[in-house]
Amino acid sequence: MSVPKPDRSKPDGLMELQRMAYKLYGYTAHLTSNEKIVPKRLRWCTGRFLVNAASAICRYIDLANSLRNDDIVTAAERLKCQQLARGSTFNLITEIHKAYYSHGFSDDVVGNWIEQVVAIQTKLDNWIKSDQNRAKREKP
Repeated sequence: MSVPKPDRSKPDGLMELQRMAYKLYGYTAHLTSNEKIVPKRLRWCTGRFLVNAASAICRYIDLANSLRNDDIVTAAERLKCQQLARGSTFNLITEIHKAYYSHGFSDDVVGNWIEQVVAIQTKLDNWIKSDQNRAKREKP
């Protein structure tokens, strides 16, 4: 017997957010290791900042996910980590723009890169809103 359509669970949005963040990290690491995009002489000053910014996004998403939304203290810590992840996305966009204007990254590469970051920002916003809505519903 199959499960009625309204009772079926949706794919886990948070897991999708984590996958997107790790994919962005892999994409960033791949691009910065490509000598045609980031020459060896620029890796220490450009590539390192790009990879670190992408890594921070993953780190804060994972940290926020590890915190439960059960009480006020952990909910506040979780929100702080979510906001740090969101801030890290803006940091990565800044680093991408700096690299674009200083080292001449191609428009296609930068466009795809920023598109991935904006998708993560949207998912993060939705996650924060869903946590806030859940907290409102659970208040007595």
